[in-house]
Formats: sequence, structure tokens, C-alpha cells
Amino acid sequence: MLKPEQRNAIQFILEGNGYSETAKRLGITRVTLWRWRDIPEFQEELERQRGNRMVELRAQCDGAGEEALMTLIAVMRDPDSGPSARVRAACSILDRCGLTVQPKEVAPQVFTLAPSQDETPESFVQRLTKMARDAKEQEQN
Repeated sequence: MLKPEQRNAIQFILEGNGYSETAKRLGITRVTLWRWRDIPEFQEELERQRGNRMVELRAQCDGAGEEALMTLIAVMRDPDSGPSARVRAACSILDRCGLTVQPKEVAPQVFTLAPSQDETPESFVQRLTKMARDAKEQEQN
């Protein structure tokens, strides 16, 4: 079973402190901390908590990702946003969805990365999405 100071060491390490700083904060030598690292139970606990931390961070990133996507959608749909901002937002959304269109992938006469004057942002995004899907299909064939 790990001692409380060993558990504290794991927490300090997971907070991003280096081994020197962790040892200093615990009032131990770096050699002691390095020896603890060689204890299988210490290693297992460090890896277990590292895995838990990664799950927590992933959940936070997922939440932030949803918020970022909603922000891009709001910009894309906002008639007060300039056309350039709406196009950039639409392209960012397509890029994040894996539907990015590169000019060389689409015939030049079809590739237009600007909405026409009578095109709504939604129909523009639909047109870009179709172009991206068509390009991916061509690439796979």
C-alpha cells in the first residue's frame, strides 16, 4: 500500500510538476522520488490516475468542442457576419468533419468557395458538403 506522501507525489506529478519540484514540495530528495518510481505499486497507481485524468480531460475537450462548433454555426448563420467570416466558419466546420475540399480535388469550373448573392448560408454549406463528398468519392475510385 502506498504511503500518503507517495500518493501526494503522484498528484504533484499529475499536476505537471517535474520530479525536482515534486521532491522539493514533499521535502524529500529526488533520489527518494526516483526510488518510488521503481516500486510497481507506485507505477501502477501513477498510470491508473494518469488514465483517469486523460478521461476527464477528454470529457472537458468534448464539451468545449461542442461549444466551439455551436459558435462556428452561429457565425455561419448570422446575417450580420460578413460573407468572409461566414465562409471561414463553414470551411472550419467542414474541415472538422473531415469534409475539407482542396482546390486540386475538384474540377476548376465547379470549385467556387464563395456563396452566390442569392445563396443562403445553409445552401452554401450544403453545396460545399456535396462538393467535398463528391471529391472524396472520386478519390476512392
